[in-house]
Amino acid sequence: MKISTIQWNIRGGKIRDVNSAINSDESYNRDGVEYMKDVLKKYNPDIVFLQETHEKDNYNLVQELSTYASKTYFFNDIYAESHIVEGFGLGQGIISKFKINNHSFEFFFNPKLEIICSNGEKWITHNKGLSKCFIDINGTIIELMTLHLMPFRRFRIDPFDKKLDRTRKDIRNKIFSKNKNFILEGDFNINNSSLKKFLPNFFINDTKEVILDKYTTPFERYYDHVIYGSIKHISSTVLDNVLTDHYPIYSKFEIR
Repeated sequence: MKISTIQWNIRGGKIRDVNSAINSDESYNRDGVEYMKDVLKKYNPDIVFLQETHEKDNYNLVQELSTYASKTYFFNDIYAESHIVEGFGLGQGIISKFKINNHSFEFFFNPKLEIICSNGEKWITHNKGLSKCFIDINGTIIELMTLHLMPFRRFRIDPFDKKLDRTRKDIRNKIFSKNKNFILEGDFNINNSSLKKFLPNFFINDTKEVILDKYTTPFERYYDHVIYGSIKHISSTVLDNVLTDHYPIYSKFEIR
């Protein structure tokens, strides 16, 4: 059976105007939830991995986006206050056309990096974590995982710095899957087409990564990645014509 997925950091549902600067953070401030739903309707993925989601009171952005299809399952994990819109929780989630089972979330080790911005404001790395669940596709159990790692560049630290050894080890241990059939898609904030240097000794046995030939952001960075286990990867395409500050990655797999 063939399935399709989308990996997408959605910046709290914000997009840029079609005529605004593509490589400016300030451009991505326009409400774009309906636009995002149109993209999802067009590609109609079986599974969607989302980062920088929003939730507040009775409003859940993942739930709102899940309406692109007639029947979907979803979850949203909030792990920090939003830096995009005040008052919202910031999170990550998964939408699936297959029933979601055994959903869980756990925090990564936070090194509490600090930086003083040009306006005098102090930034401290907020908590990040791993979301995961399981789905059953015709008797084959698939583990799904998503994450959004800290913005290393903004804290002026090399993600391969020895100061982050404990962080890298903790991430590696928590994303390691005992299930041979898994898909992990997320925003790793690692500007490299491969994660093998960041996650040494992780890509063993049948664990593989998709090496993309296009940037995954308008800022010419390779932040978003797709990792998978013993399922067959057919193709992955970066949808670089959308108006979000991360491009969706549309992938196809075969479950055997």
